[in-house]
Amino acid sequence: MQRIRYSFDALKKECIAEGVDLSFLDNFIIDGQWNQNYSYEEKKDLLMKLKKTLELKEFNGDLIHFVEVLLQNVEVLHRKDTDGSLLRDQYMAENVSWILQKEQQRGNDCIFISGHNEHVAKWGSYDSMGKLLSNQY
Repeated sequence: MQRIRYSFDALKKECIAEGVDLSFLDNFIIDGQWNQNYSYEEKKDLLMKLKKTLELKEFNGDLIHFVEVLLQNVEVLHRKDTDGSLLRDQYMAENVSWILQKEQQRGNDCIFISGHNEHVAKWGSYDSMGKLLSNQY
């Protein structure tokens, strides 16, 4: 979720497979980065419209998840307060849970997670991704 290039590329790949035109996003994301000429509100509105369109047409959950990851990125980047890092860890935990569910559907019982100590730790004074996942699982 930190590098939107991967989420955007995954979204594009799924959309091509499903016949969904994403050319309208080309101006918003350039070389794997948000176009700074667009405001937070414009990015969020565009992605929310895309998400609603995909939901109404009942496209697969992967498409919707990749849009949600882009929305997460917009939200975290927009945050100016210290809660941004808490929100980021919350989103990372949600995304790890999504990955685990996908792997379980494929018959895999577990996944391996690597990351910075502050994110994967179960201890600490804030709700890190590791602490959130530990509490959940």
